[in-house]
Amino acid sequence: MFRIEEKFVGNFDLSDPEIDFYLRIRSLLNEDSKVLDLGAGRASWFENDYSKTKKFVRYLKPVVSEIIGADLDPIVLENRSTTSNVTLAKNELPFKNETFDVIIADYVFEHFSDPERFAFELNRVLKKGGWICARTPHKFHYVAFCAKLIPEYLHTKVLKIVKPDRLEQDSFSTYYKLNDLKTINTYFASYNNRSLVMRLRPFYYFNSKIGYVCFSLLHKILPKSLVGNIFFFLQKNRII
Repeated sequence: MFRIEEKFVGNFDLSDPEIDFYLRIRSLLNEDSKVLDLGAGRASWFENDYSKTKKFVRYLKPVVSEIIGADLDPIVLENRSTTSNVTLAKNELPFKNETFDVIIADYVFEHFSDPERFAFELNRVLKKGGWICARTPHKFHYVAFCAKLIPEYLHTKVLKIVKPDRLEQDSFSTYYKLNDLKTINTYFASYNNRSLVMRLRPFYYFNSKIGYVCFSLLHKILPKSLVGNIFFFLQKNRII
């Protein structure tokens, strides 16, 4: 199985988005931080990531006071990367107002069908001055476009073809309703928005060298919105 990361020492490439994202998150944390890992799932990266460096950068439990994993899927209760885990009821977060210093939503925004309710709940449980840190495909990304065209019941089968190492339990329904800067500015208008669009290397290339080369060319010539992810960094106004 072809993996581009295996060409590099440490099994991460020259512009690894995961390392970039989590290093930025780490810059916001201290030993007193209380963190919500929203959509934490089973933490497949903790169990399966073959790059020790990426796993180290992402593993935040040793550097914060508490990190809670939360997900609609009960599999989150098996997550070993957190201090504790909870299952969620739809559109509700079972936490008191202003509980968390940092909320991480890594590839989660694309899965929410009710962005207004979701934004309300995030704002409610986040402390003043706290940060929402999210990573998600841009709504105009070709993967998002294809996901909208392909019937939901075929998503898992198609993913198995374009990314054979993706496990079925790590695939979820997508809606792409909260995946562009304009929409985020609507729901988090009072926030300090430090978000950016990152042009990324291909993630879906049939795990073949030829596929990777072809998709890499597209990623170089197409606009960032068609091939990139948005890194949302949103700070809640302290005077709200």
